[in-house]
Amino acid sequence: MKKLLYLLFAITLLGCGSNDDDNSSAQTFLEKYDDVVFECQNCPSNSDYSSPLYIGFTQSDNFLYYSWGSNSKCYYQFEGNLNGLDDDFGIVEITNHTLENLSYTKTYSNGVQYYNYKTRGTSLSLDIIWADGETASFNYISTNLTVNDICN
Repeated sequence: MKKLLYLLFAITLLGCGSNDDDNSSAQTFLEKYDDVVFECQNCPSNSDYSSPLYIGFTQSDNFLYYSWGSNSKCYYQFEGNLNGLDDDFGIVEITNHTLENLSYTKTYSNGVQYYNYKTRGTSLSLDIIWADGETASFNYISTNLTVNDICN
């Protein structure tokens, strides 16, 4: 009987143990980069909507914020139907959301656009495939700014 109690106690200890590695691997891109802002390193000086100067991420419904500088309007992206917000009628769907990668699509009547954000250390790359098959790539580096700094 005593051996049975020791066995049950040992099983209980093993069952109650935790592994911090499991918790960190469960973290997502938006959790890790919540309120982190990146600045574009290779965007054209007369940047269009495809390559904002600053981008920031949050865990809120509006998961991505972007701006072209301190005197520029701030825009945001959320998952779902944009319903003409800022003249955008696409439907946004997050398709990949891991620790180092965030991908989403924007579906329009004329096709689908693909956006892929990938981090490596303090750098971030954005690769875009437009609905017509054209591609664009931009490189960003993390800043000390917050989303509130670029969207105030």
